[in-house]
Amino acid sequence: MNLFRKYLAMSVVLGLVLAAPGACTSDEVAVEPTSKAPVGPGGTPVTTGPGLTSSSRAVEPDGGPITPDWTIREWKTVDGRPVSDKIIFARPGPEHCGWETVTFLSFGTPIGTEKSSGSDTQTFTRDPYGDLNRGAWQLVQFDGNAELPGDAEFSGYVSHGVALWISPSLLETEVYMVDGFKVEKWPRMNPFVGCA
Repeated sequence: MNLFRKYLAMSVVLGLVLAAPGACTSDEVAVEPTSKAPVGPGGTPVTTGPGLTSSSRAVEPDGGPITPDWTIREWKTVDGRPVSDKIIFARPGPEHCGWETVTFLSFGTPIGTEKSSGSDTQTFTRDPYGDLNRGAWQLVQFDGNAELPGDAEFSGYVSHGVALWISPSLLETEVYMVDGFKVEKWPRMNPFVGCA
């Protein structure tokens, strides 16, 4: 809970700085609060910085706000230190397979350790349009309007205002991405598949 409060306080301060007039660059959009903010452990509202990279899609299938375009992601620790791609990495799916709207997120296990082989790497997907033909490859379905489970913990990793949250009891099946007023549940791939 202490890490959550530290992250929440940092997010509020960062949000106030970034929300100043002219703070968003041309490739960012400001997020307007919705009527219902996501709730974290203990009923505390979850907030992150308001700057998000714009996306080419105008509206998600569920009609909710857009999460960032995940084509290029730089991960950092909560105090702003860059994180190696060997620790955590997000990339878009290959266009020649029709998976360009899918995002693959991989990290070593336990989180914070370098990936060295497939056995110590977990891969999760953001697939709001069902391009992976949901089912056999995903342990649960993507949820663009999820709620954080009670045991969710901030991972310590942030990418352009989007925070990775992990539920120890559900890590084998899903992770959570939190941006300002939206929580997404990303399913784990099992087994990981590629395309030729």
